[in-house]
Amino acid sequence: MRHQKLFLILLPLIGLTACGTGRSSDVKQGTIEQTYELTFNEGSSQLLAKASFHYENSLGTSLKLTDGSTITFNGTPMNYSNPLNSASYNLEMQMLQSPTQLMEFRYVNNDGEVFVTPAQVPSRTLVKVPQEGEVIRGDRELAVLLQGDPLFNGDELTLCLKYQPTVVSAAEPSVQECLHSTGSLRLVFSREQLARFPRGQDLTLEIKRESHPQQDNSRIHLEATYLSKPLFISLQ
Repeated sequence: MRHQKLFLILLPLIGLTACGTGRSSDVKQGTIEQTYELTFNEGSSQLLAKASFHYENSLGTSLKLTDGSTITFNGTPMNYSNPLNSASYNLEMQMLQSPTQLMEFRYVNNDGEVFVTPAQVPSRTLVKVPQEGEVIRGDRELAVLLQGDPLFNGDELTLCLKYQPTVVSAAEPSVQECLHSTGSLRLVFSREQLARFPRGQDLTLEIKRESHPQQDNSRIHLEATYLSKPLFISLQ
């Protein structure tokens, strides 16, 4: 009888270690991992806020908020989705330009505890050199000068040079080369990297700037991202 009771106690926990979605009301509230993402895409003028909750760690069973537990972004309830048994809460907004104000995720758990996580889109960062439509020589290095606030507090920047044909095929594949920085706003593509790209075709330079602000609570994780609109150049 004792073993049977022990089995019944452990059964819910065994279920939470398997794949699928659990319920926030079925676990100790102190074991819930909170993950927040805030992304502004300048190309689509879209701000996307995303929240997800997991049992024990970010790789644990995803949780649906139940029995009064709630999540809002800037006061607006977030929309629940569960693709491929990975529960998340999302909110999309159209914005003409990258927001500069401080925003917040507000989570209330099943014990009534309130967690407010401030979030801000990273500084808008642009390509200053080369300019839109400029023709670049392929037999030289390509130095790209970016314009924006200095990188600080662990900010990361990724600059990608891309070629995307109208129809991707073995004869004409897509090509991408990326550079990463945690300090300098001047990045250089080598001649060897440029040699991978076709001549006389439109290429794009695209920037991703990420920040991962430290949180006082080790169970809260935040990632904020700015995505630039593409800048078109070509190689000769």
